[in-house]
Amino acid sequence: MIQMTPGTKSLRKSGAISCLLAAMLVTGSFGLFLAVGPSEAQGVPVNPNYIRNAIDAANVGDTIWVEPGTYNSIVIDKELTIISNNSAETIIDGQGSLSVITIVSDWVAISGFTVTGSGNVSFDAGIMMAGVNNCTVENMTVTGNRYGMFLTACYGNIIHSNNIINNTHQAYDDGLNTWYVEEEAGGGNYWDDSEAEDDDGDGLMDTAYTIIGGANKDSSSWAEKDGWLSFEPEDKIEVNALSMMIIGMGVVFSILAILWMSTHFTGVMIQKLEANRKAKSSQEGAGETETVAAIAAAIDTRRQ
Repeated sequence: MIQMTPGTKSLRKSGAISCLLAAMLVTGSFGLFLAVGPSEAQGVPVNPNYIRNAIDAANVGDTIWVEPGTYNSIVIDKELTIISNNSAETIIDGQGSLSVITIVSDWVAISGFTVTGSGNVSFDAGIMMAGVNNCTVENMTVTGNRYGMFLTACYGNIIHSNNIINNTHQAYDDGLNTWYVEEEAGGGNYWDDSEAEDDDGDGLMDTAYTIIGGANKDSSSWAEKDGWLSFEPEDKIEVNALSMMIIGMGVVFSILAILWMSTHFTGVMIQKLEANRKAKSSQEGAGETETVAAIAAAIDTRRQ
């Protein structure tokens, strides 16, 4: 995700014709940051071609942030990151023609949209990916399409944390791609036609979801829609508990070590002080004896 820096320079262009695009230029390795809007929530009608125009204007490596609204289908033909944080209200609608999102470039990342309304012919899909590698599709709701997702000749892409619901065919993949993650998110996608069960109640289906077209499977599909939003892996909880126990033991041992060292050094210091006191006392005693003897000798001398 993009982190805005203190050096961000903001540009806004508006007008009756080109109320087109709000652009935010972020200098640095992340490239240009384009904020597509304004949103319908701000009372300004959304141009359904905003995302198309932003893609055309963007350079390789740029990030496009999309405000809530309903937009026309798009083709992503360059390395871009396209983000919305409200998939329920940020919709890309194909209006019954062709594929809704077509990805034909490597290293595309897209997140946070509802994708609906593909055509109903041949390979029309909510998300079509053709001959691409290393793309990421996550946090999407793909619904009401001929194919929810259609991947052909694609390798090394990651598709996870998506709701794939009520499509004529949920997904097709004839390549070799990853449909789940094993890291903190802990799962794959939610499929509303899955016949698997979650008997152990961990939020993940107990058997893999098979994706037609090849050997791909979603081995950790979600039992509930948006399941990843509230998921806490059991192993993570166990690791956290173990970590807390180890930390606690470390604190206890540290305290005990400090107490031992304190007691040890205190004892040593007391012994040294006592030895010094005795030595000083002995020296003073010797001096006093010599002084008394000298005085006594002097008195005897005077008497004589």
